[in-house]
Amino acid sequence: MKKFGASCRYTRMATVSDISRVEKGEADYAVIPIRKFDRGIRARGARQLCRERPQIVAQVHLEITHALISATPLEKIEKVYSKDQALAQCRHWLQRHLPHAQLIDAPSTSRAVQLAKAEPGAAAIASELAASFTACR
Repeated sequence: MKKFGASCRYTRMATVSDISRVEKGEADYAVIPIRKFDRGIRARGARQLCRERPQIVAQVHLEITHALISATPLEKIEKVYSKDQALAQCRHWLQRHLPHAQLIDAPSTSRAVQLAKAEPGAAAIASELAASFTACR
């Protein structure tokens, strides 16, 4: 969204390997994450870039911010869904504010929002954009 804006049609891909769809003419661009966080650079995306050798046209640096998304009051949250990286990045906050909540790994933060919305007593850790984007689907 930061690079291309809201006027583009976005298609979520299952894996970084799907960047090959650009070469096949099925997509104009691919946006892939190269993450640097407390456990080092996320190598999977970097390895895929080396294999595919795509033309890189831009780099976008994003500040990672997380939100706890739930219709349930904080004191009644029993489960928190999110991607493993987000759970790790928020672990101190979660230990302090939701020490008894079950932390459940989800395939993406957007999926975590969907799961939390469907389950009373659940919450998700995701960006506000992921929450608003998921609400539109």
